[in-house]
Amino acid sequence: MLQKELTHPIFKIVSEESQKLGFETFVVGGYVRDIYLNRASKDVDFVTVGSG
Repeated sequence: MLQKELTHPIFKIVSEESQKLGFETFVVGGYVRDIYLNRASKDVDFVTVGSG
């Protein structure tokens, strides 16, 4: 289920840049909730561990 929802190019870009910088980055908030409720979502929230 999640792989299908994370196909937008922004997820790959954020993942690659986070890895380059040595940060852990997670998708959080309403986007995750909407996946489980099978609802459309208009925005994505990320949280980054290690950004200072």
